[in-house]
Order: sequence, then structure tokens, then C-alpha cells
Amino acid sequence: MFPKANASFVTHFPLEISAYIFSLLPQQDRIQCMDVCQLWRQGVIYGCQAWRTTELYLFDIDDMIDWLNHVSPIIRHLHIDSQFGSLDPDDIEKAACGDLDVEDQMLDKQDMRMAKAIPSHLNKLVSLRFDRLESIHYSTDGINGDILQSLIQLAGSKVRLLNIQAIYRFDIEKKSPCVVSILDQCPQLETLIDLEPLCDMVVNDKTSLTPSRIENLELERRQMVPSDIKLLLSKCACLRRIRLCSWSFIKMSPMLLLEQCPRLEIMIWSDASLASLSFYRPEWWRRRTHYDWDDTKLLAQPSSGLRHLVLDVIDGHACISNIMHLHHPTLTRLSISIYTNKVPSQEMTWFPMLLERLDIHVYQDAQQAIENILRPLVEHCHRLKSISIRTDFRDDDDDADPLVLPRWFFVALTSLRDLQHLVIQVDNDPNDMLQFLEAVPVALESLYYHGDLIMPCIDAISNITTLQSLALATSPEECVNMTPIIKKLQQLPRLESLALKHGKGFNKVGVFQCLAQFPCLRQLFIAIHDQFNVQGIRYLTHRQPALETMVLLDLTWNCKRELTFGHLEKALRYDM
Repeated sequence: MFPKANASFVTHFPLEISAYIFSLLPQQDRIQCMDVCQLWRQGVIYGCQAWRTTELYLFDIDDMIDWLNHVSPIIRHLHIDSQFGSLDPDDIEKAACGDLDVEDQMLDKQDMRMAKAIPSHLNKLVSLRFDRLESIHYSTDGINGDILQSLIQLAGSKVRLLNIQAIYRFDIEKKSPCVVSILDQCPQLETLIDLEPLCDMVVNDKTSLTPSRIENLELERRQMVPSDIKLLLSKCACLRRIRLCSWSFIKMSPMLLLEQCPRLEIMIWSDASLASLSFYRPEWWRRRTHYDWDDTKLLAQPSSGLRHLVLDVIDGHACISNIMHLHHPTLTRLSISIYTNKVPSQEMTWFPMLLERLDIHVYQDAQQAIENILRPLVEHCHRLKSISIRTDFRDDDDDADPLVLPRWFFVALTSLRDLQHLVIQVDNDPNDMLQFLEAVPVALESLYYHGDLIMPCIDAISNITTLQSLALATSPEECVNMTPIIKKLQQLPRLESLALKHGKGFNKVGVFQCLAQFPCLRQLFIAIHDQFNVQGIRYLTHRQPALETMVLLDLTWNCKRELTFGHLEKALRYDM
């Protein structure tokens, strides 16, 4: 029998984590299957106090229609969840990239009885009165365009936020809703999030000139036609934030967005086929209270120009130098994902002197990109508070030259007096890291370091008394004994989150006894190619104060399915 849902249960999981999950709220509950968490999530919703809230979550309304008639007039935020969780993440990705055979197989696998029931559920829904409705969250495995259209017609004149997330369409011949039509029917709309990765972008009305007051727009599609994007942008002069995500290359320049949307403050240009959406993946190893980079909160602040720029691909159209030339005075965050060694040849002569956050995600064969793009930024932008340089170690391209972080990077770090957050997930010389740590007093709040975990480096890290979140990783071949490292780190007085990857020694009780000695520890993540000592785990669960989150991952088994598309993270997401 699964434990009864606890409304205070809150946890956030990384995409990398699955397998053994120990939730210590309360300590007696041990979760081994994400289905349990899904039941917990649904159980929270059906509480007896649900009618008192202005937020309503719906999973199945067949038996609730009479009750809903009484509460619908006070509902302001409507959440509809019709996801069945029966789709293979690998199949979804292949279908989004255009594999029609896989798409047909997915259709054959569906429970069509459940699929056909969706319209009847929603037909009942659109018969209700929603006099005060402000937002609609519509999450489904089989979106029905007609029902969604009816819902928009019912309450569209009042809605300020519309969030559509359709993983798959059962009515595969039907197209997704026309984006322009949605804007025209929702004149008060300020935020539109429309994520349908298996559908092409549809713009039926080519003549609509009605301006929209929308400020925040997110679109994800299999394909996007430049002419449709241009038409859409012509209606959205008030846009302050835009995220365009396509599973195929968009044949237009991001510069066009900046030209047509003069008020744009945040621009995210994503190529989902490269699986490079890690910029907006939760930094799971950090304490969330200490590192909140939700860019939508910036929209409440005044601005005079582009502040955040996220580009998943650098190519001839998206020349970082040109964008920097026009918008360097206002940029505070820059995130670039590079999957080719063909980088802009122009020298960067304009630098964002107000830059506070820099994220670079590079392909293994992109050493030149490190020189041409990363170097001038870290050497000239002295207000940086956060730097992240990462690569994908799972890349199997044997012909790619291994990426190595040069010494000049660590030298440049010594001049960044405001640096608080540092992520190094690229091969490097640990002696360079050691020289940086010893050169100047470092006041880091969070550190992710991938490299050879030599004890002099560990000694230097243990002297950073401001550290609140720490992640240490090495290559699987190294398999460093973590016991002496953990003992040394015990002197960190403020450490609240600790993550360790590819170490050894966790098959003994002693290492868990060491972990129990951290005075402020609240989160613990361990991922190893080895087994865990059960007695050690039990010892740690009796630690006081109790850990909020402990995740142990045995990498010796194949967990690819759970890692893809964040299944566990999604199952454990609570917005309470």
C-alpha cells in the first residue's frame, strides 16, 4: 500500500538521477518507483480543502461535474492534465526528428479507448462557467484541437496566461492550433506557452493585423517556417521575452527577432534536435534557495534593452559578434551552445561590460571556439558572478579531438572579484585549478568541478568557507576513493548540498558515517559505478537534522529511459 500523500512533500530531481531514491520526509518513506510519486501528486490534489483554492487541477472530471458547477465561477487558474505516461521518450525524440515509421508505431501502441475519452471529458468542461478565469494550463498526450478551441472561445477574452503542452497527438491528421488565431481570440493574453514538438507551426490567418499585447511567448514545434515567424512577430511589438524551439534548423537569423521586437529583453533560440536545452535545466546540485535564475522574474523590472541571450547554435546566421556590437551595453546573461568548430571569424571588439552570467556548452571538437568566444569574454567582463563551461562527455565521436580547458581560463578567473558560482565540466589540468584557488581569496557560493581530484585541490576547496553547494566529479576510469576527500570537506561550515560522481568507497559504512558529520547538509547526491552499503544508508537516514533529499544512483545498470526527457524530475515536481 502506498503511503498517503503529504501536502508538504517537496523535492526536485535532476535529469541525471534515477534508481534508488530515498525521501526523508518522513524518514520512514522509501520511494523506489516514480509511479508512487505520481500517485502522491494526484493524491495531493484530491484533498477535502480543494474547493477553497483559486487553483483547480483536473485529471478526470467524469465524477466531478456536479461539484465543478458550484466552484467554477471562483476558479482563476485552471490546470488540465490528461497525460497517460505511456510513450517511450526515445520514440518521442525520433518522431520529433521526422521518423514517420516510429510515429506510426507510437499511434498503434496507444490506448485508443482512453484517447477517445479525452474529448468527452473536455466537452463537459466547456459547459462550465469560468467567470474569473485568468490562466489555462493544458497538458495532454492527445490534444484535441476542437475542444481547445472551444475552451479558448469560452474564456479567451479574460485569460492572461495560456500554457499548452502536448507531447503527442492521437488525431495525427489534425494540425496544431493556429498561433495567430489564439492571439486574436485572447486580447488580454500576456503569456503564451505552446509546446507541441511533434507538430509543425501553423499560421492559417495570413492577413491578421490586430496587434497583441503579449509580452512572453514560448513556441516549440517540429518545424518553423521563417515567413510564419515573421508574420507572428509583426503582431507582437510588445514582446519582452521569446523562446523559439524547433526540432529542425530554422533558416533565418536571430537578428530578425531583435529588429522586429524592439522591446525584447530575453531571447532564447533553441535547436532541440541537438539536445542542448541544458541551459534551462534545473541546477539540481545547488540549493534552489541560493541560486534562482528564473528569467521571467526579470520582466517585473524595468529595462532599456536586451538582457538575456541564449543561442543553442552558432553559425553564419547567428554571429555573436554582430549581436554583441548592437546589444553589449545591456547584456547581463549570455548562454551559447556550440556544436561545431566552425565559429565566427570576426574578432570580437565589443564586450558586455555588465555581464553577470556566462554559460558556454561546447562540442568535444570545438577547441577553437573556446579561444574565439570564451577567452575574450572572461578576460574583459570583470563583473561576472557566474561562469559555466561544459561539454558532453557522453559523445562517442572517436574522431573528435578531446576538449581541454587552457591555463589562460584559470588565470582570467583570478581577476573576477565578484565570482560566486563556477561550473567546470571540461577536462583540465588540476594544477591550473589549484593555482586559481590559491591565487586570491575565493568567495564562491557554489562550485561544480570535474577533473582529477588531487588532495591539494581538495585542501584548497575545503578552505572556501562561503561554499553552500559543491559537486565533485571525475572520469569513471579514475574511480577515486572518496573517504579521505569527504573527511577533508567536513570543515566546510556552510555546506548544504553535496554531489559526488564516479567515486568509490561507498560500499563501506565508514564513508556514510563521515557524511553524517556535515553540520548543515540538507541535500546529498551520489552517482557511482558500484554498490552502496545498506547499513551505511540506514545510518545516514537517522542523522539529525534529517536530510531533505538524498539520491543514490548505481550507474552499473542501464537507466537511459529514466534519464531521457526528465521522467523522474517531472514525476516529482510539486508547486505547492
